[in-house]
Amino acid sequence: MKQFLYNYKQLTQETKSLLYFNWIYSVWVLVWAVFVNVYVFSVNQSLFDSIVYNLVFFSGSFLGFWVSGFIISHYKKDIKLLYILAYSLFIVSFVPVAFVWKDMWAIYFMALSYSLGNWIFWCALHSHELSSIPDSQRDFYSGSIGAGRNILAIVVPVIVTLCIYIWNVFAFDGFRIVFALLPCIYLWSFLFIKWVWSFIPPAISLKSVMKILYTKKLMYGNIFFLLDGFILGCLVLAIALANITLLTSEFQVGVFQSVISCISVFLLAYLWLKLKVENRLKGHRFVTILMCLNLLVFSLNFTPLGLIIFALWELLIAPMIKMINRVFSMRLMDNWWSGGQDFFAPMLSREVVLWFGRILWLLFAYSLHYTLHLDIHTTLSLIFFTAAWVFWLQHLILFLWNKYEKI
Repeated sequence: MKQFLYNYKQLTQETKSLLYFNWIYSVWVLVWAVFVNVYVFSVNQSLFDSIVYNLVFFSGSFLGFWVSGFIISHYKKDIKLLYILAYSLFIVSFVPVAFVWKDMWAIYFMALSYSLGNWIFWCALHSHELSSIPDSQRDFYSGSIGAGRNILAIVVPVIVTLCIYIWNVFAFDGFRIVFALLPCIYLWSFLFIKWVWSFIPPAISLKSVMKILYTKKLMYGNIFFLLDGFILGCLVLAIALANITLLTSEFQVGVFQSVISCISVFLLAYLWLKLKVENRLKGHRFVTILMCLNLLVFSLNFTPLGLIIFALWELLIAPMIKMINRVFSMRLMDNWWSGGQDFFAPMLSREVVLWFGRILWLLFAYSLHYTLHLDIHTTLSLIFFTAAWVFWLQHLILFLWNKYEKI
């Protein structure tokens, strides 16, 4: 703790503000990762609704990140404006579903509005992270984000679960209470915008962005991020639907996630304090194998017991995977520009590739369920089976890139 406080005091006020942005944002991530997809599925018990919801959400990623970044670069505006726009969209997105009506159109509006704000926020945040945080502080910064997120991972699922349980006792929709509370949390973010430094990204052209997608020497990076987008979209939806189909009720999902989160926070804190960057990267191949095996075993044992084993085993693996991926991702991005402010075009190109990966995943999920006429359990089993091999392929690409280009 003393070492943490010492390192924390060395950060500038601007960098601390970025940490606060990440921690406040994490509240929604913890709600969205499981509870929102559970909520969407429970409205009509429809996988199609869940796929359309995620299609709308991920489509907003392209518009929010790429288009907003390109416009603000073209007109040479301060990136701080994106924070104001993002948080305004966050707050507006929850109004219909919380106060007006409950149907899929309100949910789709929430998905689009929040998604636009979400990726506008990340465009601004990544711009500040890549332009201003020195390499010597990146590991501490990344670790602090994970530590704060995992502390919230104890509190947020418990609060959401209590809301669902208490309000369901009174025959009221507990999710709507959660959606009404979230805008109040985001209002705090406006306090920290004034502390972040002004940054006007360099002017870029559409040609400079698209060139990166077709540059041969960046092939490994493009494939890595394409598969990363596929896996992200895959696991976020699949894990949420596995929870609701195997545990049968939102309350049971909440209790299960609360217990898992309590265990994970202590594990992640231990790994972050004990393992340095070099040691984390040395364990890359080992944890990749463990993650693939965990996904494969769960796909073959898709039962409530299998879900518990999968979640507990993932506690040992996921923290290391997140740490390794974040360090490697920063290094991969470093390889995409020559330094200085030239990072902006590669950053937008990366988002284009990630977006294609997410859309590919949604098309894959739709084809499994509707083209092959599979039931929900079989579909989810095949999704986890596929995710295992895609994850292995992604990290094989990473290993080859590191071997031949020394990232």
